[in-house]
Amino acid sequence: MNLFYLFSYIIIFSALIALTLSYFKIPLLISYILTGILISNLSTIFTKEISILGELGLIFLLFLVGLRLDLKRFSEFSKEIIYLGIGQIFFTTILGTILGILLGINLIHAFMIGIAFSFSSTIIVTKILLDKNDLDTLYGRLSLGMLLIQDLFAILILLIIGVFSINKITILEISDLISIIFIFTGLYFLGKLISKFFLKIKNNSELIFLLSLAWLMIFIIIAKYKNFSIEAAAILAGISLSGSNVLAEITRKFSPIKDLFLIFFFVYLGSQINLNYATVFSSLVYTLFILIFNPLIVFYILNFLNYPRRVAFEVGLTTAQISEFSFILIQTFSKQYTALTGFVGILTFLFSSFMLYNNSKIYNLIKNLLE
Repeated sequence: MNLFYLFSYIIIFSALIALTLSYFKIPLLISYILTGILISNLSTIFTKEISILGELGLIFLLFLVGLRLDLKRFSEFSKEIIYLGIGQIFFTTILGTILGILLGINLIHAFMIGIAFSFSSTIIVTKILLDKNDLDTLYGRLSLGMLLIQDLFAILILLIIGVFSINKITILEISDLISIIFIFTGLYFLGKLISKFFLKIKNNSELIFLLSLAWLMIFIIIAKYKNFSIEAAAILAGISLSGSNVLAEITRKFSPIKDLFLIFFFVYLGSQINLNYATVFSSLVYTLFILIFNPLIVFYILNFLNYPRRVAFEVGLTTAQISEFSFILIQTFSKQYTALTGFVGILTFLFSSFMLYNNSKIYNLIKNLLE
């Protein structure tokens, strides 16, 4: 199959599946993963090319995440939101790790899966809250605060994985690690100077975009050369430009490119889903855990903090799916569990969307049980 045709088929199939799923208010991410499964049956020749395109989407996404990372926002959170966010991550990780061990997964991998599955999708939850005009409700604000704390933890873990991505700990590699720290620290401060330079060319949006793209690629090239995580490098590149006065312009230019290449990232993940009995069984168990126990963890934390039962229940439902960061963390740490994560993603995105759109009906059905 010609690469041009493969590119065209991916876009066409994604659009058709997304159009179909949109009538049922199902997230677009599912359509991309399903396209990957379909494409993998048509051709396995261009898997590498799809993965490279997907890697670019991942780089652009994390660059934008770094650009928007404003630590001042986290200082504005109430103690309750901080307790909720940290408590949810802690208990989901612990229970998820125990579940992984019971499923026969070794401790380190079970722990990483537990962490990855403790994060929920900010994109999906925000879209549904907007659709329902619930963004400014109490449960909406609590949910968004909790999700932002999750995102911050996910970013920190990606950076930590980047630091420990060197396979062997030797004197040479420790020196490499020190050099990486010095290089990226220098680039960070240089990025602040570049941000000021952008003010002089603020009316030339094309040049701003080109320079920003070149700046990002410098971080990626250094990361590749030093065997550092490109995901962590992309975040650091974004953070280094996060103080720029033309931040909105950079974000506006990168967003459509990110959206295009992210299609290939999730298509690639879908193409790696080769299901067998063990994967299907583990996926179903993890799915039930995320759909039932994750909301219950949040429910009990908020009950302990004396929030109304209905609010606690509605906030809990927003955690009934995994996050885009779940895919990224698993992909970065170990590709061995890509199929598991992809299948869990499809199931939790599907069921949690239905649950969130019908949260009031579900609460009225089980409120006596919650008491």
